[in-house]
Amino acid sequence: MISTGIVRRVGDTGKFTIPLTLLKELKIDYNHARHVEFFVGDDCIALRFFESGCTFCHSIDDIKYWRDKRVCRKCLEELKKIEK
Repeated sequence: MISTGIVRRVGDTGKFTIPLTLLKELKIDYNHARHVEFFVGDDCIALRFFESGCTFCHSIDDIKYWRDKRVCRKCLEELKKIEK
């Protein structure tokens, strides 16, 4: 991991904000990423946006994994057409 140089205050309830500029720089779709998953190491906390739906259409129906991405059946069929 590398330091971004961004420092945020943690409020009395444990909340903090992630700067919008950082989300844009990392190309994170913050309009659809509503949940954050936490990972804890020896002396650090890492965050990852958790998406339960399809990577492409955000559907939550019939999700499969394709190349480590969550993809619904409809989008998976479209991907198979492209790969041929």
